[in-house]
Amino acid sequence: MSPSLPAGMRRAARLAALATVALMRLSLAAQELPFVHLSPDDSRTPLPSASVQRLVQDSLGYIWIGFYSSGLSRYDGQKLTTYGLQDGLADLTVRTIVEDHFGRLWIGSETGIVASEKPLAAYEPGARVRFTPILGQVALPQLRMKANAIVADAKGRVWIGTPGDGI
Repeated sequence: MSPSLPAGMRRAARLAALATVALMRLSLAAQELPFVHLSPDDSRTPLPSASVQRLVQDSLGYIWIGFYSSGLSRYDGQKLTTYGLQDGLADLTVRTIVEDHFGRLWIGSETGIVASEKPLAAYEPGARVRFTPILGQVALPQLRMKANAIVADAKGRVWIGTPGDGI
């Protein structure tokens, strides 16, 4: 501030500067984060069920939602694509969802495990993912899976905890 300004004007200028800073801080604090609320009653993007069992974001940014008795859904930020038995799921009650080091999606359900036929990045954008109970020549366990019973490590190994048969 210039010392040649009268004291009253200097004080008014300081108050104006403080008010500007305060308003800037308030406007920053009041910014809204993007939030989308999805529910079975949503007319734009209804969920197939309100009973969400698992929620995972994959390496491509899609959100995968596992439901009790309603299968699996993929949310791309705009629309929801629902997967069921016709897509290769072993059961419609999804207990766990894991993406492995190679980008393959693993789904554990009430009656067993399936995995995407190929890594997620190998599918065309918007294409439906297909699931299979056999990878290569290895049949995946076909028994009731519990939540968090599948883990993928950084070396590309997938660990499956089974009820009664260990890992």
